[in-house]
Amino acid sequence: MRIKTRPDKIKAGRIKMLKLIPNIITVIRLLLIPVFIFCFFACEDKRIAFSIFVLAELSDLLDGYLARRLNAVSNFGKLFDPLADKLLQVAALVCLTIIGFLPLAAAVIMAAKELVMVIGGWYVLTKMDRVVYSNMFGKIASFVMSLAIALCFFRQSWFASPGMSLALNIFIYFSVALSVLAMVQYGILNIIRPLKEKKRK
Repeated sequence: MRIKTRPDKIKAGRIKMLKLIPNIITVIRLLLIPVFIFCFFACEDKRIAFSIFVLAELSDLLDGYLARRLNAVSNFGKLFDPLADKLLQVAALVCLTIIGFLPLAAAVIMAAKELVMVIGGWYVLTKMDRVVYSNMFGKIASFVMSLAIALCFFRQSWFASPGMSLALNIFIYFSVALSVLAMVQYGILNIIRPLKEKKRK
C-alpha cells in the first residue's frame, strides 16, 4: 500500500531546508578562507584574492539577512557566523602584512584582540551557557575593519603617494581602535555586567 505524503509535511520539510541556507552560507565562507590565502600568494594579481575577500564579506551580509528573513537565527549561526568573519579578517590582515601592505602593529593588535574575543566568547558559552552575537556597534566596527582591509589591496595604486599612504594608515588605525572599543563593550555587556548582577542576587 502506497502511503501519500501529507502536503503540510512537505511544506514543513521545505521550510526546514530553507532555514539551513544561512548556516550553509556560513560554512561556505569558512571554506573560502583557505582559498583566499592560496590565491593571495599563488596569484600575482591580487585582484583575484580581493574578489574572494569581497565575496566572502558579502556572504556575511547575505546569511544574516536570510537568517532574519526566514526566522532561522540559530546558536550555530550566532557562534560560527562571527567566527568565520573574524578568521577571514585575520587571514587577510596577516597576508597583507606579510607583503607590506598593512602596518605590522595594526595586525598584531587585531590578532590579540580577536584572541581575547574568542576566549571571551568561549567563557560566555561555557560558564554562562549563553551564545552572544554582535550588536550594532560590533557590526559597524567589523564593517569599518573590512573596508580598511579592502583598501589595503590598492596600496600600490590608489595610495602610492606618501600623503595617501599616511591617510590609509590613519584609517587603518581608526578601524583598529573601533574594533578594540567594540571588544571592550562586548566584555562590559556580556561578562562584567552579568557577573555583577549575579553577585547582587
